[in-house]
Amino acid sequence: MHKKALPAGPRRGGGLLSTCVAAAIGVSMFAGTISEASAGWVCDTVAYNVSHRITAVTYHNLPHVFYQVSSVAAPAGINPSHMDISWALRSSAKTTISSPIWDTSTIASNPGLPSGTGYGNLPGRPSVYSNAVYIPFTTPMQDLMVAHRSGTSGAWSVTSLDGSGQGTDEAIGRDPSSITFGGKLYIFYTAGDGLGLEELRAAVYDGATWTYQLLDGYGGASGRIEGKLRAPAAVVHDGKLRVYYVDDTNDNIREAVTSNGTSWSFSVLDGDGGPNGRTTDRLTGDISPVVYGPVFQPKLQVFYQNNDEGRLRVAELEGGQFHFHDINGDGGIASGAVDDYIRPWSSAVSYAKIRFGAETPYVFYVDMGNRTLRVASMAGSSWSAMTLDGAGSGSACAGATSTPILGPVTAIVDSEGIRVFYTAWNHTLRHARFTP
Repeated sequence: MHKKALPAGPRRGGGLLSTCVAAAIGVSMFAGTISEASAGWVCDTVAYNVSHRITAVTYHNLPHVFYQVSSVAAPAGINPSHMDISWALRSSAKTTISSPIWDTSTIASNPGLPSGTGYGNLPGRPSVYSNAVYIPFTTPMQDLMVAHRSGTSGAWSVTSLDGSGQGTDEAIGRDPSSITFGGKLYIFYTAGDGLGLEELRAAVYDGATWTYQLLDGYGGASGRIEGKLRAPAAVVHDGKLRVYYVDDTNDNIREAVTSNGTSWSFSVLDGDGGPNGRTTDRLTGDISPVVYGPVFQPKLQVFYQNNDEGRLRVAELEGGQFHFHDINGDGGIASGAVDDYIRPWSSAVSYAKIRFGAETPYVFYVDMGNRTLRVASMAGSSWSAMTLDGAGSGSACAGATSTPILGPVTAIVDSEGIRVFYTAWNHTLRHARFTP
């Protein structure tokens, strides 16, 4: 099926700034609609010289944010155009939930590498497993690693997972994603063969041993394809593990589903046209799935980007069928939507108005036209949207900056409320929080 030609202007994530995905975590607590919440947002700066990719998780009820810091230097006697680049993966965590202090530690670093080596020590989506926090990341040599730590301080233990013959010798993609399911830790990632194919893989940890699965990208049964795949994002819904990822060969969003962690089925979620609002436009993301609604009947939403039109898009699973809408961008259905190009970075969380009450989905994203951080929320069946940061006094955040917001974006929930981490144009790591 033929797709539209790409428009002029911003394109899908990649290159200098990799796409960012974040954990979609639902925690029941007090909240409100966007109109109610707008007065409760506060923005500040967490770190400097931050680039590329940000992820976060709540651990021991404390926010932990993971990010890459880069430094550039010209070695003595070397032409300044041939810079050495040092990439460090760092973690910043609150010392207490109400403390203004962030405790920062370095998880991985490398000596200066020649310019053009590639991007290194990029964090993936973290998870909490067996009372420890696990953060997968990729190295400058395109190997997959995982760091873990029990407790909120002390040294990180780092394990080499793949890229050096454990599951494959292929180059590992820059966007690993972890989740727990069935008592095991799953890390989803992609690996390329250098010939145009990039398969979706999984490393599975049972608390003692790592095993590996080749899921999609090299063809086969149960809906598998050959293609260039990337940016996996996983969620558990209705007893099933679901993985969503980008098919760059066909410009689609795909879905892999399992009930037991070993038998999988594969299909196109959106991008091939079809019923319920599906499209044939080029699709991409930073995919962000979120479970929300009543605890006894949770619903699922999956956010990604219409790359042809520059729109934030959602697929909502209800009654066994997906329904599709554009939320923001030209033609977006949200009240307060803007007509600008929406960058392919989003992060969603669910947030309950009362403890154990029905949760509401919130999705955070970057408006490229105005260079601002925005949020959209659904109340009932209606969406509303507003600007949080980047427009100075025109933003909902107290402490908002007028510095353009670049992204990426990641959001979490803890006992104080919603927290969103994102980067500004001056490479600062920004932090917006809502406390009821």
